[in-house]
Amino acid sequence: MASTLQKSVANRIIVLRNTPAVLATPNYTSGDLIGGKQELLNAVEEQEGAGIIRGVSIADAANQKLQIDAVFFNADPSNTAFTENAVLAVHANDLDKIIGAVVVGTYFAFNANAFGQPSGEVRIPFILGGGTSLFLAMISRGAHNLAAVTDLDVRVAIERF
Repeated sequence: MASTLQKSVANRIIVLRNTPAVLATPNYTSGDLIGGKQELLNAVEEQEGAGIIRGVSIADAANQKLQIDAVFFNADPSNTAFTENAVLAVHANDLDKIIGAVVVGTYFAFNANAFGQPSGEVRIPFILGGGTSLFLAMISRGAHNLAAVTDLDVRVAIERF
């Protein structure tokens, strides 16, 4: 699923938003991929551009409040099979494309939903290996019981250079 872009007037700070297609059944278990391979379009303005990931947040309409690992790649991890709701095994040829990971595990609960973010500062510098997109894989670290295919909404804040 492709992302949408919000940007500052100077276009230096942007927020990429993505609602990954998830499965309502069966439940996710620890280690399962959530939302497939996600392409974050226009992370930078120029081919092989650079930036810093400054924030990651997840709106959780299912109110699950479970830890999710967000793993970022600087190029398409095309050698890895991204099977939804199955354990993610990153291919050896794609390991060098990983630029960092963030644990989203601090949740603010509301009546029927929640909002999650990392407990500390996020600072993941990157230079893209080609193109203008970052790639994201979300990994469940617990039993997620999502009720609808649009239950998760991911936002990634990037400072562009």
